[in-house]
Amino acid sequence: MRHIIDLIANTIKDTKFENKVFIAGGYPRDLELGKSPKDLDLCVNLPDINSGMELAEFLQEKLDCSKVVTFPKFGTAKVTLDGIDVEMVATRSEKYNLRSRNPEVSSASLYEDVARRDFTINSLMINISTGELIDYLNGKQDIYDRIIKTTSDPDTIFQEDALRMLRAIRFASRLGFSIEQNTYNSIIKNAKKLYTISRERIRDEFIKILESENVLSGLRYLYSTGILAYMIPEFKKVCKITNMGIHHKHIKDLWNHTLTVVNNSKPTWQHRLAGLLHDIGKVSTMTKQGDNVHFYGHQKVSEKVTKRFMNSYKFKIKDVELVSLGVLFHMSVYESLSEKTIRKYVDIYGRNEFLFCLDVCEADVSYRNTTRLKFVNDLREFVVNDEFFKKEEKVKPLINGDELMVLFNLKPSKRVGTLIAIQIERLYENPNITREEMLEILESKVN
Repeated sequence: MRHIIDLIANTIKDTKFENKVFIAGGYPRDLELGKSPKDLDLCVNLPDINSGMELAEFLQEKLDCSKVVTFPKFGTAKVTLDGIDVEMVATRSEKYNLRSRNPEVSSASLYEDVARRDFTINSLMINISTGELIDYLNGKQDIYDRIIKTTSDPDTIFQEDALRMLRAIRFASRLGFSIEQNTYNSIIKNAKKLYTISRERIRDEFIKILESENVLSGLRYLYSTGILAYMIPEFKKVCKITNMGIHHKHIKDLWNHTLTVVNNSKPTWQHRLAGLLHDIGKVSTMTKQGDNVHFYGHQKVSEKVTKRFMNSYKFKIKDVELVSLGVLFHMSVYESLSEKTIRKYVDIYGRNEFLFCLDVCEADVSYRNTTRLKFVNDLREFVVNDEFFKKEEKVKPLINGDELMVLFNLKPSKRVGTLIAIQIERLYENPNITREEMLEILESKVN
């Protein structure tokens, strides 16, 4: 990206744009963190609110880049140089009102533009002409101190755009930073204002937190601020489950068990979400018998909660089905599964889906039960190596319906369907059964 910056700096030399264009956003922050920046956002500090679009058109004229994409309502524009998107906007101020999330935008000074941003770590600017770092709000020190702090009064920042609360947690989770106390207290205070934000935008930030390297930090912040309970109300009751029963004697409580399972999960958001929700049904299924507690059927309740949450937040259908299946099946490996049952599950749900379920089971048992862990690993080895599972298509009867009607002088009926079902069950038991052997079995059933 360095050559793109040099190219723009040289192109605007001796023009009105020289010393008026600043790199903003994640680029200066990532440079200070020693990371490779992925985005290039430019601010143009000229009086005209459309100066960002003007710069884009200037670069499009002078350089071999894509056609300008403009967003006139906000005075922003984008071009693509050597495969890199460069977004441009005039320095601006934003005025919010209670009736709309969309602010009124007007031209402003560089300092005013910096002050309107969300967090100090995102407030750094670099003069593209000179390379000088502009740090009005001590953002560089906050990066070194590993602190997420709002650029101004946190209540104002979060009331202007409530999604910033999730962004604060996402940055803390991604970077391994802590959230400054006033900022943290304000998130607790304003958490319920997330109702002003579309569930799709909340979902997208939540996924990024689940994907982050410090996912447990992000989940702890979501839990302690009340945001997780806003999204999934059952988390209000998680703290009440302090006795996890005879199978969890060494676990402090449900919340800490949940975090442990998430930590043991594979680092995809689907695996981690299944780990987060696998036991959520326990908050409404706990029963006591003497000194013991039980959570009968909690996996079915957990599945319902998972589907309700994911559908409400408009996750893709295939992801809803996958995660909810992993949640439902996380208890299934506690029973002895026959080869026939395993083949049946894989045929019904899919090979990769069944392996996903085994991943969820492993995350749940790996730190406390070596016997069950061995059982999960044996199941995985069987699914990976058994020839039955290497076929792409679902199991098909050796003798189809038309043949059955001719062979046994049958009309279209439930009986034909029953004979097909018998074949499928026998194929689960013995995938290598021959057509002749199958015909003998069917003849005995018809006669």
